[in-house]
Amino acid sequence: MGTIYRVACKKCKVSRDLDKLYGLDRVSDRKEALEFSEYLEGKELLYREGLLLSFMAEHMNHDVVFFNEHSSCQVDLDPFFDDNEYKEDAEFWTTP
Repeated sequence: MGTIYRVACKKCKVSRDLDKLYGLDRVSDRKEALEFSEYLEGKELLYREGLLLSFMAEHMNHDVVFFNEHSSCQVDLDPFFDDNEYKEDAEFWTTP
């Protein structure tokens, strides 16, 4: 099981599915952040975190929202609902 996460840019009207971020956790100080990074190191969890970070870099200084399937804003931002103008950011791989 796990919670499915998504990130969306309100300015560009695009969202990216991050699937399940099992490693998602809150840290309150530097020590906890270091311990959390050691936990993540070498795990497959970093793939989805990479998707999140690359989206954030691409949409820096935009109005970006990070949410999960339980968030109240999901319907307004989800590209699979026909009532809004958001599209799925599925073409993020560059081909050589």
